[in-house]
Amino acid sequence: MHDADNFSKNIDYFREKMERREDYMSMHLPRIFANKADDLFGALLFPSRKRNDEDSEQLD
Repeated sequence: MHDADNFSKNIDYFREKMERREDYMSMHLPRIFANKADDLFGALLFPSRKRNDEDSEQLD
């Protein structure tokens, strides 16, 4: 009986952890991907955007 109680507590604990993880992923992953896409493709998609001084020196 003691093992069944522990098992039930563990299941509840992991279910709660996974729900929190899903919330984290749904909140932060789109922002992370958007930032990465901007880093990778920003110059192609938005050529009128001002470049940093470092970037313009590297291109010369």
